[in-house]
Amino acid sequence: MPTLKISHVTLRQRRYGFVAALLLAALVLSGCPARKDQPAGPATTEERNAAIVAIADRFAATEDLEAAQEALNALTLTAPPQAVLALAESFIAQGADTQTTLELANLASGLGMSSRMTTDFVATAAASGADIPVALAPPATATMAPTDTPEPTATPTDTPAPTDTPTEVPEPTDAPTETPEPRAVVLVDSQMNVRGGPGTAYAVLGQVQAGDELDILARSQDSKWWQVTLPDGSEGWLAASLVTASATDDVQIAQNVAAPPTPRPTNTPSAASAPPTATSPAAPPPQASTAYVLTGFRLKPVGVDAQHCNSGDHSIDVTVVDANGSPVDGVRVREIYTGQINVTGDQGKGPGRVQFDIYKHGGGVVEIVDGNNNSLSPQSPGMSSDWPPFQLMLDAGYCSCKPHPDADSCRADLEGQQYLFAFDHYVYEVTFQRQ
Repeated sequence: MPTLKISHVTLRQRRYGFVAALLLAALVLSGCPARKDQPAGPATTEERNAAIVAIADRFAATEDLEAAQEALNALTLTAPPQAVLALAESFIAQGADTQTTLELANLASGLGMSSRMTTDFVATAAASGADIPVALAPPATATMAPTDTPEPTATPTDTPAPTDTPTEVPEPTDAPTETPEPRAVVLVDSQMNVRGGPGTAYAVLGQVQAGDELDILARSQDSKWWQVTLPDGSEGWLAASLVTASATDDVQIAQNVAAPPTPRPTNTPSAASAPPTATSPAAPPPQASTAYVLTGFRLKPVGVDAQHCNSGDHSIDVTVVDANGSPVDGVRVREIYTGQINVTGDQGKGPGRVQFDIYKHGGGVVEIVDGNNNSLSPQSPGMSSDWPPFQLMLDAGYCSCKPHPDADSCRADLEGQQYLFAFDHYVYEVTFQRQ
């Protein structure tokens, strides 16, 4: 979405209520020293939002992105770009002042963040005659002024003698230039693993980086994986949910794909090979693959922390506990699609906790691994910022955001993707317990 430019006329038309919010934000962002027993930044969500609105208003007037980023950093937000986008979407859902909402969307776009919700809002605002920047408005068509046509003047001419009519020689024509066919490529959204085949059961060959553009060679049978040419000329497979693909209509299904490797069986002796009872050794300790079990999987409920009906945080929060339910630090948790590994207690999210970003269109599968990246637990269900499963939404209280007479009416609204819920802003809570 292009960065919006808001006119000075519109800025002078801002409502009194917004001016009050601007003054409140100025107090929050002022150079007044904070008490040592209080954290820096706004004390409440309302103050934080007012500060973000003020920064967006200032950015619309100055287009000074660096100053806007410094002001946002002063608010001590966990992820400033996501916070600005979340507030813009919240204003859209609440039907707040159009121009203020456009400024928030403008700042979010300047920070590299946009969503389908903000893009649709800008298009609707343009259609309704809102003050949209010149860059988004259709260019005016220049109209040539008519010129007077002089009256023909009769000029006597001598009648020429007849001459031979020359044979016209056709002008040579340039051969038409062929339009090159667009290449089927993927753009890598963030650092991710490259697999030896179309699935997580295949070995990891390496990683590609955000911004890499790679040629597509083929696709998997279910179209969930792309076979690509890697920067070093070798071939590998990428999860389609974590990249942006283009010109893929003619991409064929890959042929002769090797079967995924068979998982190594656990070392369980058969009854026939068991030694006599008198000399049997002590039972071996549990296998690493059964060291942890998945005991909790839910959405953070509405009304808890920052989660509301029309806004909230968006992340995957994982907690690891021991057999007695006490948090355990130092445990490696891996998100299998990106290959990212976080260690409980190292991120400052609390004892036994780690946090992962959440993406659209898939991913978000986590598991516990050892120091050699061998799995120690079952894998969680997938978690993305798309609409979660209905039962999770119901259990988290989202059906109470609008009075629904029964669960079926809430399900109908969700399946119709009605913007009654905090679309794209969910927190998944996952718990693993050590056996």
